[in-house]
Amino acid sequence: MGKLHKLINAVTGQPSWNILKMSVVCYDFTSDGRPDTLGQKKTVDYQGRKVSGEVLNFQATAPEAWNQYTLEDGSSMKMKLVLLEVVRLLDEYNPATGDPVYMFSAQQIVGNTSPDNLRKKKN
Repeated sequence: MGKLHKLINAVTGQPSWNILKMSVVCYDFTSDGRPDTLGQKKTVDYQGRKVSGEVLNFQATAPEAWNQYTLEDGSSMKMKLVLLEVVRLLDEYNPATGDPVYMFSAQQIVGNTSPDNLRKKKN
């Protein structure tokens, strides 16, 4: 299972595609097609030690928007962060607020386009 993202190749300026792959860990699925991992336990590294956590299901509540930038050389860049997994650590809390500690994994998607004068000439 994965999402297909159109990117612009930084060297050629041509469209390219990136597929985000997710491991399917069970057979139940959420309404948006991601695997239902509710209750799955996972051990993660936290502050130099192994800590148990629980994998949580999640749903984007807004479109995963692109951040877009114009660089001073005339190039444009866009990027976004796509959340892949969230783990709530068991028996770990923020000492200042009492909130549980969460670990996450995400994929950074980046694309850029540049003016013709910055592109490498094709042979």
